[in-house]
Amino acid sequence: MPVAAMVLILWDHCLTFSEEVATMWGPLNERILTKAVYLLNRYFTEAVLIYRIYVTSQVLITNENCKTTGWLSAISAIVIASVSQFYIMMRVYRLWDHRQSVRRALLAVFGICITAAVILSTLTALSYTETKGESQGICPIESVPVTLPCAIGTLLFFNVFVILITIYNTLEKPRRFENEMLDSLRQDGARIYVAVCMLWLLLLVTSVTIEATAFVSLFALVYPLNANIVARVHLRVESLRLLAPMGPVTIYQGSVKG
Repeated sequence: MPVAAMVLILWDHCLTFSEEVATMWGPLNERILTKAVYLLNRYFTEAVLIYRIYVTSQVLITNENCKTTGWLSAISAIVIASVSQFYIMMRVYRLWDHRQSVRRALLAVFGICITAAVILSTLTALSYTETKGESQGICPIESVPVTLPCAIGTLLFFNVFVILITIYNTLEKPRRFENEMLDSLRQDGARIYVAVCMLWLLLLVTSVTIEATAFVSLFALVYPLNANIVARVHLRVESLRLLAPMGPVTIYQGSVKG
């Protein structure tokens, strides 16, 4: 599975590299945070996969290798993925919603969820590092730690919350005319968030229904796919920002005067 994930993520990176250069790597002293988030989500995930393949290709896998792999996988799959996803979502909301209350609500819920996810991911990584001895081609795992489904469930909750608040915003106030770019981004964003939710739901269900070794292999395939989705959305949002650099676009109106 790690090899399949590596092929998938590198192939997708090649497909989007020209767009990445045009969108992300302009003047190096501009949009530093945006560049940092993209580097972590795209390149750190690739580095973790390469290291994982390197570890599993060895004849004997030591306990120290398994510890490092467990920590890096937890950080890449849970923490960095969550931060990247939240950062992109907030930039999208700046484009189509001018209300501070929405962004504050999202920030508050994200703060709670990411704190819980970091704690649970740390406990998960610590439980993996308790494995002792050496094995051939795989880090021996007897069972999936109970903290891992909890961490995945936390991220799934946040994604569902984003979808619900988006639906609420749509129903709360009538939407005025949007240009085609923003309308397309809204539609694509809904599909993408549903896709991400389905991936987290798949991991949540399989974490409690299949064997630990099979789940770890599936996990190694799904989280790079999630990183690919987030990276593509990030490029889409940044390209839209370059086309419309004037700031937030007001899509909702509080009242209509006759």
